[in-house]
Amino acid sequence: QISGLATGLREGGLSASDARRAGYTAAQMLDAGYDRAEVGASLADLKAGGMTAAQAYDAGYTPAQMAQVGYAPAGGTNSIGGVLASQKAGGMTAAQAAAKGFSPAALTAAAYTPEEITAGLAERRQGGDCTAQQAKDQGYSAAQLIKSGYSKAEVGGTLGDLKAGGVTAKEA
Repeated sequence: QISGLATGLREGGLSASDARRAGYTAAQMLDAGYDRAEVGASLADLKAGGMTAAQAYDAGYTPAQMAQVGYAPAGGTNSIGGVLASQKAGGMTAAQAAAKGFSPAALTAAAYTPEEITAGLAERRQGGDCTAQQAKDQGYSAAQLIKSGYSKAEVGGTLGDLKAGGVTAKEA
């Protein structure tokens, strides 16, 4: 309701600074179509002001930026995983989600299966889009890397780590 009013005012020529003086929050201003640069608030400020995870993603913030300011990877609709669940419902694959920066924890929270997660990582590996080190940095386990087709030398995980992650002796 309020964002709709702000949209009308923006379309009528209300500047971002005038909208701020009128009491609109940064989140409302972004919803109304103001540019992030015009709004001038950090994501942490926007989150503190009530910006939901979906609004942050729609405004162009990456999952990594969202995680840095405290949006949880899992925990319902107002989480990174919740955002991803709605993207999954729209047809986003695990590989597409990972390429957009969603972590393995967010993929799990969005109900991708372990097989979909490792197949998505394998697809990215085959396409040359993700090295073993990049996958590790994104939060993939040694077991997930092995199951996605990375070599033991690339992964560098101990046998204990691999066994704990469900890798069989034959796979290792």
